Amino acid sequence: YTLTVAEELDLTEEQKQVLEQLNNIYLYEGINHFYSTDDLSPIFQFAYDKIVNDFKFYLSENGRLIFPNENISFLCSISESSIPSMPEALETSATIAGRDGDVPLSTTYGPMSFELVLYTEDNLTPEEKLKQEIFLNRFCNLIKNNTETFALELAQKFYKIKYNGVLSKENYPKFLRFTLPFKSSKSFAYDVKKHIIYGNSTVESNTIEPTGFECVIKGPAIKPIISLNDYSIEYNNTILDDESLIIDTNNSTAVLVNSEGTRVNAMRYYNHQFPKILNGENELKILSGIDNPENVSISWYDLTL
Repeated sequence: YTLTVAEELDLTEEQKQVLEQLNNIYLYEGINHFYSTDDLSPIFQFAYDKIVNDFKFYLSENGRLIFPNENISFLCSISESSIPSMPEALETSATIAGRDGDVPLSTTYGPMSFELVLYTEDNLTPEEKLKQEIFLNRFCNLIKNNTETFALELAQKFYKIKYNGVLSKENYPKFLRFTLPFKSSKSFAYDVKKHIIYGNSTVESNTIEPTGFECVIKGPAIKPIISLNDYSIEYNNTILDDESLIIDTNNSTAVLVNSEGTRVNAMRYYNHQFPKILNGENELKILSGIDNPENVSISWYDLTL
């Protein structure tokens, strides 16, 4: 028999909406049922990671601080920790006299400081306790000057934070107690739901403040030019078939990544534009240099209370 050659078709707008819903599906505790109304009864294959894909560490629903890439976790004492939940008002500016009394001009919200109190497993040897301490010290030192994302699984939010202070340790006979001080870069959390725009399309954002995004342009592309909300993003070089250009407007970086994962600074050929996602409709347009619009995507998390 002659095998049929697969043909790739662009998604319709309706299919794109369905795909975004599937990419952001929420599972519930217990049994989750999936079924199809198609007469052919296609076979479904599902894989899920809750919220761990985009975060190096997060606080799970059952109160454990988990480092998924390291397969390490600590018990977090919720009662002893000061976990962020709402914006912190630092001060209120001077008030002015109004018809109905004093009216504050504005309230200033600032970064929040908080602590996580952690416990290791019980019955650890001195060598095992030392390894746990070395791991936490190494991780915290890496984020003294660079922000990292800390997610709260139960609240479905995350914060951008830095290590702020000194890790303290109490050595008990068979376990350790750690106190980790952190400081958020903003007073607001980010929604853990990811939004994505593919190709020439528009997606609604509910962010309370402009927020950065990650733009991915997959090759092949020759001097691609795209725009977000009519804000031009231009790369004056070629992107090969097995390469991707990744622009991060949160950190103001542009890197070229090949199929082996090697990353090269691409700022030399980039026009140094780092726009933000705005509240309301955000429109992506492919202007030139790209044959397949679906090879361009912009992803972000809304900034929410």
